[in-house]
Amino acid sequence: MKRAASHLKKKRVFLLFFFAFLIRLIAVDQSLWLDEATTAMAVKTYSFAQIMIQFSPFDFHPPLYYLLMKLWTIIFGYSEIALRMPSILFSLGAGWMIYKIGGFGLFRKSGSKNGAGFWATAFFLFNPLIIYYSQEARMYSMVTFTVSASFYFLVQVLKADRLNRDFLLMNLFLILSFYTFYASIFYIAAVCLFLVIKKWYKIFFLTFAIWVLIFIIIYPLLYQQILNSRETLTLIPNWSSVLGNVSLKNLLLIPLKFTSGRISFWPKMLYY
Repeated sequence: MKRAASHLKKKRVFLLFFFAFLIRLIAVDQSLWLDEATTAMAVKTYSFAQIMIQFSPFDFHPPLYYLLMKLWTIIFGYSEIALRMPSILFSLGAGWMIYKIGGFGLFRKSGSKNGAGFWATAFFLFNPLIIYYSQEARMYSMVTFTVSASFYFLVQVLKADRLNRDFLLMNLFLILSFYTFYASIFYIAAVCLFLVIKKWYKIFFLTFAIWVLIFIIIYPLLYQQILNSRETLTLIPNWSSVLGNVSLKNLLLIPLKFTSGRISFWPKMLYY
């Protein structure tokens, strides 16, 4: 009975990821939109060194995703499917991290059945907004994976209550997340605040020291990006309108984006 139950559990997890992968293949070959075209242009036009020196200073994001995509496209080409496949794989990888986190017993009583990991993963993998960004040739799925992996190893460190290999892996994925998407700094700050509140000062100070070093390394590029973005806003007055701003309308659209993944679609009656 136990063997049959274990087999059924593995089978349902496999089916969960299998159908999550299939649903991400729907319309994955549609034409690239502006930001995705920027990704394609960058990795096709520039070499690894040129991405760092010529492209990144005029972009708004760290270079790690573009460097990875450069390597990927050398192997798999520049088709719409090829450009979007890393995001699909990263979103599935993030789902796997969530499944493993749920399996720690962190959110359930000892001895109870492990439904937390399965259902948390299901809600994540089939969230329309997650599906939407997992089909986009941008860095958002990659940073979701790196943050999820970092949290997984953070839980491992807390369970062990000591510095070990998991501490290094936690910080490695924190570094990868920041070098992929600057906004991950909010998660990193939350981790540091959590460590202080829990009085794990040794882990906090070591993590903070690592982050001072990491920030110093990327600061010259970040500073140049800030200068260039200010110049762009000055030269192109309407550029801020293209980027969007904080308004009541945009705030009210947040729940819609999370529930449907898209701002508008046809037929309109179904949308409303």
